[in-house]
Amino acid sequence: MLYSDITIDDQYAVFTVGRRSEDDPDISFESGFQAGVLKYDFVHQTSQYFAYEPYVYLESQPNSENSIYYAYIQWTGLLAEITIHQLDCRSMSTRKVYTLSIEDSAEVSREASGLWRLELIGLSDRLLKVGIPTLPYPARGDKSRISHYLLVDLEAQTHAILADKTAAEADDVSMPAGSGRIFSNAGTPLGVICGDCSVDLHNVQTGEKLFSTSPERMIRFANDEAVLTQYFAEGHVLLHDIRQQRILAEYTSLSNSFHYLEKQDLMILIP
Repeated sequence: MLYSDITIDDQYAVFTVGRRSEDDPDISFESGFQAGVLKYDFVHQTSQYFAYEPYVYLESQPNSENSIYYAYIQWTGLLAEITIHQLDCRSMSTRKVYTLSIEDSAEVSREASGLWRLELIGLSDRLLKVGIPTLPYPARGDKSRISHYLLVDLEAQTHAILADKTAAEADDVSMPAGSGRIFSNAGTPLGVICGDCSVDLHNVQTGEKLFSTSPERMIRFANDEAVLTQYFAEGHVLLHDIRQQRILAEYTSLSNSFHYLEKQDLMILIP
C-alpha cells in the first residue's frame, strides 16, 4: 500500500493498494497489478475502500487534488482502445472520462506492447497529462521512452500535444514536459523530474534546480525549505534542508507507506 499524494480536508489520507504476488502468482500487465484505493480517516480511525473491478495496471502517479486516474486497454487487432477513468476520492465514486485509440504496429504480443508503459499524470480534477510511449518501446538508454505528452481537458473532451518545454496545470504553471508531480501548495510551484540517473526538484517558473536525489528515492513532499524523500518500497524516510543541502532527520520503519501532514508536522505510517 502506497500513499497517493492526496489529502482531503486535513482528515483523510488516500492510499493505493497493490495486489500481493505471493497470493496471486498470475499477476501481469493485462490482469492488473493494482487492487484498489483506501481512504483512511485518521481522526476517527475509520476507512473506506474502493476495489478496482477488474484490477488495473495503468494508474496515475502522481495524482491531482481529489482524483486518481486509471485506464484499461482493449485490443482490436493492433488497435488499442485506452479507456481512462477518474476516481473521485471524496465520494469514492468513479466514471469513465476519456478514450484514446492508438495503433501499435510494432506489437509482438499484447503483453509485450509498449503501450503498457503509458503514463497518467493527474494535474487537476479537470486536466490530465498522458505520456505516450515510443513504439516500439526502446531499451533503457537507447532513446526517449516517451514519444510525446498529451494534455487532456476532461471538461471540454479534447486533447492537445504538449510542446517539448510546455505543460499545464490547473493554474497554467509551465514546466518541462518530462516533469512529474507539481507541489503547487508551496510558496513557489515546485516540479519533480524523474530521470535515469537522478530525481530532481526544480522551480517551475525559473527552471532552477533546487534539489537532487538518487533514482531509488521518491520525493514525497516539498516546499520552499524542505524535501521529504523515501527509498522506493521501503520505510526509509529522509527530511532534507533545501537551502543548506543537509539531512535534518531520518526515520526507518517496517512500514513502506506513509502520509505527511505539513500543517500538523505529523507523519502517519501504515503497516
